[in-house]
Amino acid sequence: MLCNKDRSDQLNYEEFMKLLATIEMWKNEFMKYDADQSQSIDIYELDQVVKSIGYDLGGQFLSLLISRYYTPNHCMAFDDFVCCMTKLTVILRFFKSRDITNQGQIAVTLDELLTLHLCN
Repeated sequence: MLCNKDRSDQLNYEEFMKLLATIEMWKNEFMKYDADQSQSIDIYELDQVVKSIGYDLGGQFLSLLISRYYTPNHCMAFDDFVCCMTKLTVILRFFKSRDITNQGQIAVTLDELLTLHLCN
């Protein structure tokens, strides 16, 4: 769902190149904020990376991401970061597509919610 506009099971060449460019951008931002070059980021670095990509998350949601994706030593590896960013991007795109009035609220059906969750 991240780059597959027709929601088929396959990416065409343009969709693949867009996905590759997105992951490359995420990698560059991840590496820029991986201050100790440990190939993982801590909570402070995650907040900075996510903001640099354009997502200003609240503290409660950031805590949820940390509990879901962080290792016991309080770090997130790049592969987990890609999974996290993919889910976050899909969810935010879905939300923005439904928030026509920009009020920060949407109505979704149970079917839409389940589809979003299962396809992500």
